[in-house]
Amino acid sequence: VDTPIASKGDPAGMMQKAAFVRGASYFCPYQAHVPFAPNCALADPTGEQLVIRSSTQDVYSSRKQVADILGVAPEKVRLQYFEGSGTFGRSCYEDATQAAAIMATATGKPVRVQYMRWDEHGWDNYGPAHLADVRAGVDEQGNIIAYEYDGWQHGWTITSTVSDSARAKPGEERASGSGSITVNPISTGSMYKIANRRVTSHGAPMVNYLRGAALRSPLDLSFAFASEQTIDELAVAVKMDPVAFRRRIISSRFAITLFQDCATIQNAFS
Repeated sequence: VDTPIASKGDPAGMMQKAAFVRGASYFCPYQAHVPFAPNCALADPTGEQLVIRSSTQDVYSSRKQVADILGVAPEKVRLQYFEGSGTFGRSCYEDATQAAAIMATATGKPVRVQYMRWDEHGWDNYGPAHLADVRAGVDEQGNIIAYEYDGWQHGWTITSTVSDSARAKPGEERASGSGSITVNPISTGSMYKIANRRVTSHGAPMVNYLRGAALRSPLDLSFAFASEQTIDELAVAVKMDPVAFRRRIISSRFAITLFQDCATIQNAFS
């Protein structure tokens, strides 16, 4: 699915008028969340409610997911948060939670699910792989007059493998519509003053047990690297320091403040 993320001006036409054009293709592989220790959950069905203890990041959403899988009202499930090891995004805490809930309900006894390292790495919601084609052009004064970004990847999902195994339909599209659009407009040039800009997300089908979820990075690891590497190359082309180049073309007030703070810190230690 091809989805326009940004479309402004005439980037293709202005690219022909640029004094310098830089661009390349970048590939970012799948990246694991790798928490400091594998996830664990406990489920006790012996009371009036199924009581589950886990390190889920959202107890209310987790409770609803468990209730949906078991086919019971959410009021029949109680989720208690217990601190687990650190995790950089969506690791397997819902997998452990739901697996414990299913087994405890089936046996009528308390169940503890403790993943091993190989379980966590094998079934993690890896950050999706990404292929980017980036091109940008500047005029003689160092102004970016054209920018184009094409990104290919599959979508993100918060559905666990346990839930997939219990309910998924073979061949079903798992992340369609907005769920398949993962190219971030912020990390693909929108923080800069660019009059002519096109960004397109090319979403690949996400079916069966293929999964992936966001890594917790402010500007997205793969998108930002591809875009900012291109900005660096433009700075070199116009013989400017990369930081000074960015300070000239940046439009985000937050980013301007950040650059000013960085400059203050740099001067303090110089």
